[in-house]
Amino acid sequence: GAPAVVLSLALQGIFRGFKDTKTPVLCLGIGNLSAVFLFPLLMYFFQLGIAGAAISTVLSQYIGTLLMIWFLNKRV
Repeated sequence: GAPAVVLSLALQGIFRGFKDTKTPVLCLGIGNLSAVFLFPLLMYFFQLGIAGAAISTVLSQYIGTLLMIWFLNKRV
């Protein structure tokens, strides 16, 4: 998940350069909301336990980062 976090921080800086602080908050909010749904799904429904928690955390970080990349591509 570290590459997604580093890229996310860089993208937040780019959006700040465009004087747009709403988009990163929206993207990270959607990423965090996806984690809320992925945690119980992977941990309990698929019975992955701690590994499910780790997978859901990494997936949610990549979801937020990919959303920011998508919004940046639309803007530029």
